[in-house]
Amino acid sequence: MIEEKSPTMGATTLNNSGKGSDFQRDAQGKSDVFAPNPDTSFVTDAPDEPTHVLPIDGLPDKVQEYISQLSAAGQCPREHVTLACMAAASLAIGSRVQVQGFKRHKNYLSIWGVMISESGTGKSPAMEPPFEWLENENSRLAQHYQDELSQFNALSKKDRECQDKPRVKRLILKDPSAQAIAKRLKYTQHGAGVVLDEVAKFFQNIDQFSSGDSSGAILSLYNGKSLVIDRVDDEVSFGVDTPFFMIFGGLQPARVFDTLASAGKADGGLPQRFLYTYPEEQKWDDYSEEEISDELCQWWDSVIQKLYQPDADKASLIMRPSAEAKRAYIKFFNEMQRVSREANGGVVAQIAAKLQVNVIRWAGVVQMLRHVCNGESCFTISVESMEYAARCMKDYFFWTARRIFDTITMPTTQPKPIGNEELIAEVCKRFNVPSTDALGAALGISGQAVRKARAKVAKK
Repeated sequence: MIEEKSPTMGATTLNNSGKGSDFQRDAQGKSDVFAPNPDTSFVTDAPDEPTHVLPIDGLPDKVQEYISQLSAAGQCPREHVTLACMAAASLAIGSRVQVQGFKRHKNYLSIWGVMISESGTGKSPAMEPPFEWLENENSRLAQHYQDELSQFNALSKKDRECQDKPRVKRLILKDPSAQAIAKRLKYTQHGAGVVLDEVAKFFQNIDQFSSGDSSGAILSLYNGKSLVIDRVDDEVSFGVDTPFFMIFGGLQPARVFDTLASAGKADGGLPQRFLYTYPEEQKWDDYSEEEISDELCQWWDSVIQKLYQPDADKASLIMRPSAEAKRAYIKFFNEMQRVSREANGGVVAQIAAKLQVNVIRWAGVVQMLRHVCNGESCFTISVESMEYAARCMKDYFFWTARRIFDTITMPTTQPKPIGNEELIAEVCKRFNVPSTDALGAALGISGQAVRKARAKVAKK
């Protein structure tokens, strides 16, 4: 069952001194939130801080084996591999499955994830194998389009006028423009995702979505809401009806602030929608001969293939929680509400609110994996899936989100470097220099220069 106390839901001391954005100022004074255990904190320099680990024990046994072997063979953090597997499964499921039964909310199982690690610590080895079958399918779709286009172009002009021109279908988008995303989603019923080694490339394109709100269209895609694209240079506007869309990739810690906090993205609530894996310790391990078995890799590919049904209608499979799972969700929901109340809004409340959504999606993907691997129901979220998802949100993703937002909410202004004149004046003040000539001689300048600098600073 979901534990009453979690050491990971304490508060990090936010560094919000100085001026910043409205988002930064909103976070000030709201870092004293402790829930549900006020005696614990996850301040990073606390000597008794527990290790934060993304659990995998709620996943099917063979999925756990795949994650563990891939982590060891790829020499990459296990949490990165776990998030990559869940994101790949999410993309394979696409728009076919929709979760209902949580008031009026209807959720696709869309997982937005970012792996944060230094270069060379295993982001690419963690994400490439889980997505390999989907990448191959993406190449197959591209080849199929080229074949159809060649056949279309071979027709006579009269016959071409009687047929629709083939449309490009993509499952995985690489560094796309905003308008291209919308067009691909329009002609891909299954949905699509952006999968990048460095997800910073995607955020650089966000401002192209609309002239008024740089991230508004992205937020609509997260919620699965219909999207309408208007462009001055287009004769006809076009819309995308209830699309499935996901984002997954890596990010270096040094790029976190520029990527997630710039251009008002933090104020608009976009970073709060992601799940982050962020290892406590960055490791550059020596070379290892350990490998993952071909049989296990082929097995994972078969799982993704079974989840992928591109011709299925949108929301053709409706998933609802069992009564026990609903109670587990309500318990988690109320814990997040308590966190938000004690935080009195601000950053913590924003994180908690999005975890209330992501816990449903995570549980739904887990249930689909249980269905494919263990033969469990694909129509009902079990209490085991929901409790496991709640632990992941509460014991890991809440903590990583707070680490991220400590970075995002750091002041952007730097103290002005002290000049030579200010330095000389400060030395005279602090050490009560009896002779400006002696100080000048020590510094290699004249006593008159020392007196001039002291007098100039005194006038400011």
